[in-house]
Amino acid sequence: MLSRIPTELLAYKKISNFTEDSIPNALLKDHNTQKDVWAKIIVLKGSLLYTIKYEAGDEENLLEAGQVGIVVPEQMHFVKANKGLEFYVEFYR
Repeated sequence: MLSRIPTELLAYKKISNFTEDSIPNALLKDHNTQKDVWAKIIVLKGSLLYTIKYEAGDEENLLEAGQVGIVVPEQMHFVKANKGLEFYVEFYR
């Protein structure tokens, strides 16, 4: 998993905070960002399982409060909410 967004990219959108009760079903299933769109998953409380899909197999990343997950353009992924979760997503291009 990458640890940061390329420095030349700018944030253009932030999604409101989600909890384990308010996370949209679409984020719990395979999905991806569009071409040239990166995302940053920012965990504020609790933890989130962020799974990146590769042809060779899945990469699971447990993101805890204070940690960030990076989503690269067009990369299939999904998340799983754990108890006490609060997070948001920022998009970059």
